Amino acid sequence: MQEVKKKKFIMCSDSLQSISGLGKSALRIAKGFYDTGEYDISYFVITGGDTDSSCQICYDEDFKDLFLDMKIYNCQATDINKFRLFDEYVSKEKPDIVFSLIDPWNLDQICNSMYRDTFYWVAYCLFEIPSYPEYALIPSFYKPEFPRKSIFDPLRDADLCIPVTAMGKKILEDHEVKNIVDNIYLGIDYNKRCVDVSLTKSSVFGGVSEDDFIFMTVGRNSERKKIDKIIEAFAEFLKAKEFEKDTIKYKLYVHTDFSDYAGGTDLIALCQSLDILDDVMFPQHFVLNQIMTDADLYKRYFVSDAYIELSAGEGMCLPIMDALLHNKPVIYLDYGGHAEYCKDRGYAVHVKDYFCARNLNMKWALPSIPDAVNKMCLVSQLKETSDTSEFVKETFDWDSVILPKILNTIKEKFVQKEKVSFNMKRVI
Repeated sequence: MQEVKKKKFIMCSDSLQSISGLGKSALRIAKGFYDTGEYDISYFVITGGDTDSSCQICYDEDFKDLFLDMKIYNCQATDINKFRLFDEYVSKEKPDIVFSLIDPWNLDQICNSMYRDTFYWVAYCLFEIPSYPEYALIPSFYKPEFPRKSIFDPLRDADLCIPVTAMGKKILEDHEVKNIVDNIYLGIDYNKRCVDVSLTKSSVFGGVSEDDFIFMTVGRNSERKKIDKIIEAFAEFLKAKEFEKDTIKYKLYVHTDFSDYAGGTDLIALCQSLDILDDVMFPQHFVLNQIMTDADLYKRYFVSDAYIELSAGEGMCLPIMDALLHNKPVIYLDYGGHAEYCKDRGYAVHVKDYFCARNLNMKWALPSIPDAVNKMCLVSQLKETSDTSEFVKETFDWDSVILPKILNTIKEKFVQKEKVSFNMKRVI
């Protein structure tokens, strides 16, 4: 019996050298295709730092075989010395499917590829706020004489657009993008949840009492994540509890690298100015250049009491999904794709104001601090928490829900492209 030839699959996404929500999701999808045994996998780094197979230590052992077989290429879209390597690598790999999971303003290499007519392009579209402009003040290396470029022209060229959220689908429809299917959420591995009931707050965090109430948040200290607003809300929450003569000790665990230059403020200085540095916990592993696996991070979700997210915009917000996976009450800003699934199982904070993003006429949101404090007070007084893990399993589990949807959708829509013109340049 003749062996069926494997299709060539390329994932285009964020660096894997350091763990990010985008890169982790892209790697998990690549693994899903790899596990079928029907695809040869390559990974193209479009954003972030250079990646090689040594970064496998950052991820679970489940990814070991994938890293052994997967070819990794660095062709960052914003690097003038590397962006044209995309076509060099495409000509080498001769892909059947190119799958992108990156911001829509970083798709130039795919839509402008001289080999664009030879591969089937699936754009998995992640949007962080309800409305996007047509143009961005982000010049392209392909047309450097123009300071602006269309965000949506590349997506209009895609063979298949899969929005992550219903909000994203509406954005695509509003901008007259074709070849859209119903949204498919990003996923989570339900079977990786922490269930170790022997864990204690002191064994996981150290220096805390089992009676302390711990709020947790996760994210890079960036302009969008607005961790500073969470810290400000926590400071006001402590004042409210002091006024009530509440004897419980409250802590805020901020899982971020507070020394990272990512556009956020100086979080240590902020805590000092608010006189709450002793009440806020930061992880040491960033400072010590150590790796924290998902299993270790999940222990922190498991022993924490509540999760809070006041990001200025979110496409999906994997940390909120992680919190719901561990049955934690979630406080969230009511703005972005995550609001779709948090609506009936979280505590929404109202938007107070907006500010414009850099280089894009997009409105990031700012929370009402008094409303955030009210929600923190409400959550801190809960006698029981809801079981949200089953909802996560039924809605977001990679293996049983999300990956079958992605794989079946692509199999149904896929059209094999001719490769006879592989060495013919596309006129742009």
